[in-house]
Amino acid sequence: MSYTTLTADVVSWLNRTDITSGQLGSFVSLFEAKAGRMLRVRQQETAFSGTIDADNQIALPADFSAFKTLWIDGYEGNPPESQSLDTVIARKRTSGIPTMYAIGGSTVRFDGSGDVVGVYFGSIPRLETAGTNWLETIAYDAYLFGALSEAWGFLMDDAQSAKYAARCANVLSDVMAADQRDRFNGPLVARKR
Repeated sequence: MSYTTLTADVVSWLNRTDITSGQLGSFVSLFEAKAGRMLRVRQQETAFSGTIDADNQIALPADFSAFKTLWIDGYEGNPPESQSLDTVIARKRTSGIPTMYAIGGSTVRFDGSGDVVGVYFGSIPRLETAGTNWLETIAYDAYLFGALSEAWGFLMDDAQSAKYAARCANVLSDVMAADQRDRFNGPLVARKR
């Protein structure tokens, strides 16, 4: 499947001829924004590393959504705690092992210095630009139902929009459940009692 296939399917399911390619792109982008706020699955996990600069900051990656885990290199057992930006700035601590961090704009600020390592959740790559992505590969139906929900919302048919929004939410829920199942499900191990 691809962006081209998706937009053709949306037009077919809508059974309308007055939808433009620009509107289709908006429907897909709106779905991606919504899904990006909901999903936190392993396909989004990306390694993070950087050195805290003189302003006690590290630039965030362009596709950053949220941190999964973060630690100071060499101090894995004592990770810094997430705090408000005001709290971190008010601390006025510029050296030593960081004990807290906060996200401010496009940077993450620390109350110390050093090398930082972690894992963050990346945003969903835009299907229109990439042509295909991990979410479209594992849950094409989420894309279809999400774009249809946005399209019917645009066409001011709340009942149809809600119907497809519910179908999309069910698929995204299944994606998250499968991720949890696959993360923690392993082979059966026979143990002596």
